[in-house]
Amino acid sequence: MMNILCPTDFSPNSEIAIKYAIELSNKAKAKLHIITSFVLPSSAGSFRSLDRHVHDYLNDDLKEFINKVKSNITSGISPEYDALEGAPSTVISSYARHHDIDLIIMGTKGSSSIKNLVIGSTTQKVINQTLVPVLAIPTGTEWH
Repeated sequence: MMNILCPTDFSPNSEIAIKYAIELSNKAKAKLHIITSFVLPSSAGSFRSLDRHVHDYLNDDLKEFINKVKSNITSGISPEYDALEGAPSTVISSYARHHDIDLIIMGTKGSSSIKNLVIGSTTQKVINQTLVPVLAIPTGTEWH
C-alpha cells in the first residue's frame, strides 16, 4: 500500500495541501499520514511535563483538523496522525524514513530571503534531507 505524508502547521496553505493529499490518497487507495511538529524553548527542558501537554494539545488540534476533512476521505483507509517534537524538516524527514512514505505533500511559504522566495525554508530542507518525492503546494494555490 502506498503511504502519503502531509505535514501541517495548520496554516491556510497547509489546508490546501491536505486537500491535495486527500484527493491523491483516495485515487491511489493510499494510507494518509498527517503530522505536525513542535519545538519547546530550551528553558522548558526542566519541565518535561510541558512536552506531554504540548503533544496532547497539538494532537487535539490534529484530531479537529482531521474531523473537518474526514468526510472527503473516500478510500475507507483511516489516516494516521501525530504531533512530534523536533524541528519540522527533521521530523518530516525522519517520519518519512521510518514509515515507508512514498510521497510527501506539503505547503510552501514565501520568505523574505531570496533563497527562500519560491520554496519555503522548511520545504527546501525536506527536499534536501530526503529521497522521498515532495509535492510542494505554493502559497496562493486554490483547490478546485
